[in-house]
Amino acid sequence: MNNKGTESHGVIRSDFPGGWPGDRHNAFTGQGMDSDIIDIQQWVSKLLNWRKTASAVHYGNLIHFNPATGVYSYFRYNKDQCVMVVMNGKDEDVDLDLDTYSEIIRPYASYKNVMADQEGLLKDGLSVKANSAMLLELRK
Repeated sequence: MNNKGTESHGVIRSDFPGGWPGDRHNAFTGQGMDSDIIDIQQWVSKLLNWRKTASAVHYGNLIHFNPATGVYSYFRYNKDQCVMVVMNGKDEDVDLDLDTYSEIIRPYASYKNVMADQEGLLKDGLSVKANSAMLLELRK
C-alpha cells in the first residue's frame, strides 16, 4: 500500500481503489482483492444496509450496563424496535446472565442475530464468542 500522506493523516487521503487508471485493486468490482477484504466489505455493507432501517438506532433511547467481567452491553430502543449490542473483550466465550438485563428484555421472547442471520429464544440464554460482538434485534 502506498504510504503517502502526512504524519497525522497517513493514508486516509488515498484514492479509493478502483476506477482509476493503473489501479491493481477495484473495490467496486472486487478485482484484485483478497477474500478477507471482500468478506469485510460484505460485512460492512450488510451492517450499513440494516442500519438504514433501524429506527431504534436513529431515534431510540439508550440504556447501557456497566461492563462486567469483560462484557459491555447496551440497548437502543423505541416503541417499534429494541436492539441489543454485546461486546465480549475476554479471551473466552461468555454465557450472559440475562437477569442483569431484565428491566429492558422482559417483554421480549426471542431475538435475531442481525449479522449471523440466526434466531433464538431468550429463555435458552445467550453466549458471546471470545473477543467478539453481537448485534441482536429483540422480538416479542
